[in-house]
Amino acid sequence: MKNNIIVLLFLLFAAETLHGQNWDYIRDSGEYYYGVGYGSTTEEAREQALVALSQSISVQIKSDLTHLLDEMNRNGVIDSEQRIRLYTESSSQATLYDVNFWEYSAPPKCVMRAWVECSVVDDMYSRRIDRAKGLIVSAEELLSEQKLDMAIRSYYWAYALIRTVKNPGGVKDESGRVLVDYLPLVIEDIMSDIEISYGKRDDVSVDMYFTYKNKPIKSLAFFYNDGRGECSGNVKDGYGNLRVHPSHAGEYYHIEIDYVASNLLNNDKDLEQILQVVPKRVIPKSGKTIKGGAERKLKSSEKKAAKIVASNEIAPDVSQLVQNVEVYEKVIGDVVNAISGGNYESVANEQFFTANGLDVYNKLIKYGKAKVIGIPKISYFKGVDGTVSARGLHMSFSFSRGRKATFVEDVVFTIDNSGKVDNISFGLGVDATNAILCNNASEADSATLEVRETLVGFMENYKTAYCLERLDYIEKIFSDDAVIIRGMVLKVPVRDSDVENRVRISNAGQEIIQYNKDNKQEYMKYLKECFARKEFINIRFTDADVQTLNKSAGKELYGIQLRQEYASSNYSDKGYLFLMIDFTDKEEPLIMVRTWQPNEEDMDKLYHGGHFFK
Repeated sequence: MKNNIIVLLFLLFAAETLHGQNWDYIRDSGEYYYGVGYGSTTEEAREQALVALSQSISVQIKSDLTHLLDEMNRNGVIDSEQRIRLYTESSSQATLYDVNFWEYSAPPKCVMRAWVECSVVDDMYSRRIDRAKGLIVSAEELLSEQKLDMAIRSYYWAYALIRTVKNPGGVKDESGRVLVDYLPLVIEDIMSDIEISYGKRDDVSVDMYFTYKNKPIKSLAFFYNDGRGECSGNVKDGYGNLRVHPSHAGEYYHIEIDYVASNLLNNDKDLEQILQVVPKRVIPKSGKTIKGGAERKLKSSEKKAAKIVASNEIAPDVSQLVQNVEVYEKVIGDVVNAISGGNYESVANEQFFTANGLDVYNKLIKYGKAKVIGIPKISYFKGVDGTVSARGLHMSFSFSRGRKATFVEDVVFTIDNSGKVDNISFGLGVDATNAILCNNASEADSATLEVRETLVGFMENYKTAYCLERLDYIEKIFSDDAVIIRGMVLKVPVRDSDVENRVRISNAGQEIIQYNKDNKQEYMKYLKECFARKEFINIRFTDADVQTLNKSAGKELYGIQLRQEYASSNYSDKGYLFLMIDFTDKEEPLIMVRTWQPNEEDMDKLYHGGHFFK
């Protein structure tokens, strides 16, 4: 027994000696960043150790950040030492892995030691460089598709990431260009080719047309002043609309293009922190001043822009269109005129709408302040079971409480066999609609045409149901045993212990994306609570991809993958939506799987039908 006690004491002494020797090596070898924290509790000591670790990293890398000070000096802005410290701390704490902790003494006088290998920090910078280069590749593709807001922000985010690595001047592209210098010039060139043209002002609504190299801009976010304060606006397929206060003189309108898009970074803590503390780079020509004037004669360039935007419409095969449209033109014409004139109640009756159509119409006109923009160019598509879809109307919807925002939507009317409007929905946009409904369509395959109309109609109704907060409809289209995965940000406290005493950290805890698998009942409860907290919700879909999963054994399963941008009065994000839908019953399709993930750069990691159906 005595010998066992001696052996135990020897082992404890040896372990303490080993720790001491290791700590001396950690401090003196130059291979680690380290910090020591003190506190009355373990948690307090750990937090202080992280702060000290961060400061250790900041001291070491500050000499590599002279580029930031130089840039500030060139711009005539001398920022404070506090700003630099915040910058370096955010850089050091954003996404570190393999931080080690050693509790050196227990309460009430706790001492906690924290250390991480220098190579871990270097790996963080390497990941940022790789991500920046991936964003640049994505931006080039988006630019070719006229999706300017996605392209511009991808370029700017890549620029911001590169600014935070140890040697920004050493990050070059394949042509040898220094990216931290080159990317702002790329963004400036894009801004130079953006043209914003005045259309008309009607009371407090101003139509604008947005083009890039004489083509309609698919999407663009911007800010403007409505005469009282800052508002946000969005371009869709070349159409933009400003809602201004009557006190706004209207002689000139100034628009600032949003190239930072920090509101979309709720699921990206690393980049969010970087944009918060690194000074914004002012991009020349991102501000545009447009001459207004209600009575003035439009210039030829302004008329040209309006024609360019108006020509960007859905491109159906002739077999998809209804030929005798007089009856439908009368109904839709009267409804559009009523909306344009603000005489909503004049058509809110059974002469124009079915019971379902009237219910949706009443919800639509309450979705912000509704306004028809542009000159409607409506086409009438053959629908399912003799119905007709009227496409081509563009409207803006404005919200003035809290976050002031205006969204442009293309609005689709579904007319039943009796000639009445039975449904109204928000369209998917020209590109997504063409991708599903029109590409390679022909009269030779009538079944395919029916499926196309069913697919696009279902997705339009899905989008509209979330915007108009139609819980009854959403509950109806989800299967009772649907698999529902929604992404959200959870803040998880740092644990006192972990396997091998290692944890992933951020400045104030651990920020992770947790995918929450809900059943239908749980998801509907979540949506009800979510809708109750928001003044508005707007969803934009792009890059639609349809997968045929099964047409055997009496089943018709399809997978639909879309890039989704979600905006609301208190939250925004971007990501990818995947739906697996059973279209066996065309009148009542059911969603079997719904997933969302915040992934924009690595397409190979996106959910698709193969993950859920073999």
